Amino acid sequence: MKTTELYLEQVLIGFLIIAIVALPWIPELLSRTEDIKTGIGIIGGSAALGFAFFIGVPFDRLADTLTGRLDRRNRLKFAIERENKKFQDQSGKDIEDPFPEDMLVIACRRDKGASETEDYHRSRVRLTRALAAYAPAMALIATFSVAHWENEGWRVEPTAAAVWFGLAAAGYLAWALLVLDDSDLPRTNDAKKMPVYRAERQKSGFDLRNLAMPSLILTVALIVGLRHYCEHKLALATALAGVLFTLLSMWSWWRISTTYRQFLADCWTHRAQATASKTS
Repeated sequence: MKTTELYLEQVLIGFLIIAIVALPWIPELLSRTEDIKTGIGIIGGSAALGFAFFIGVPFDRLADTLTGRLDRRNRLKFAIERENKKFQDQSGKDIEDPFPEDMLVIACRRDKGASETEDYHRSRVRLTRALAAYAPAMALIATFSVAHWENEGWRVEPTAAAVWFGLAAAGYLAWALLVLDDSDLPRTNDAKKMPVYRAERQKSGFDLRNLAMPSLILTVALIVGLRHYCEHKLALATALAGVLFTLLSMWSWWRISTTYRQFLADCWTHRAQATASKTS
């Protein structure tokens, strides 16, 4: 991937985190138009971009950890669905691994045009993955903020915000601890465990650890919204919008990941066909 594109992705993820942190104080920021103009100028500076990049790097890695089990299940699902379509090596011999992703990526990068398309797909995967991972936090903080604005005025005390962010951080820590162990998910080249996993998947494809904590975080946001519904309806609307945005982000990331893997498979197939036509 080009360095500039990778840098931009990390910067966007960094600004997403900054936006979540700034949510409770949006009314105060909007009330200071001069500060906003100054802030826009600062954001455009190289120091702010570098700071966003600095933040984006670890949070991109955290998003990869949080969605790791789901991504592995996506890869296994794709591999199982195409087990009857064996990949072949240069000698024409079938490859036992139903989806040798690393090998497909290396082969794709040998072609300049295909490599650029692969970079595009990977960029979309990374950005939608970040949205899927951090949309629950955005929904929770936004709901708390709106409920506070409606009940206690537009100013949020740092102590109240600290409680909200602490609650979100605890939820994300629990999420990471739940999904770190993926030893029950085999690699696609594991000939012994793959049949067992396929049989278990046919019984139940649901994995509670993948979605337990984001679901709990969104549930808390909905409870906060419902609690204030009688007096103020905006908090509940914010929570519902957060839930819908999270679902859309997760669906987009899942579908784009599948599209990316299909592209890798097609790239290998076209490359093999081109090689076969040259040798014939």
